[in-house]
Amino acid sequence: MMATVDHTQLLAQCPTFREMHMAGLQVVLQAAHQRGVERNAFFFHQGEPATTFYVLVQGAKLTQVTSEGNQMLMRYAGPGECFGGIAVLSSAVYTLSAQAVDDCLALAWDGETLAGLIERYPRIALNMIKVIAGHYRRL
Repeated sequence: MMATVDHTQLLAQCPTFREMHMAGLQVVLQAAHQRGVERNAFFFHQGEPATTFYVLVQGAKLTQVTSEGNQMLMRYAGPGECFGGIAVLSSAVYTLSAQAVDDCLALAWDGETLAGLIERYPRIALNMIKVIAGHYRRL
């Protein structure tokens, strides 16, 4: 099921899809599913197999569980921000838990769909590398 609302402008602002032509953004959007997550529910938990890449339409809080079992806020992700892509592409597990602060809506792509979009639009892979580099600079 594709996303039914036109979120093309939102995708254009997302670092993963920056500098893509409108036609490409529309193809990416058509491949998306919408996923709603209720307040305080989780998109996914740390340690679960990574199956889905998300772009937020409404915000979510990302947390990481420490070895002592405490939760630590890693970052607040707002509309247009993405998460889960690298873990999905590497068939890894999620390194963070993503919990909804309020009722949330996200655009979602499974790993196979995301890989196909990257093959068709290599700009996505380059942008993902830039995002990863930015995360490492902030560490």
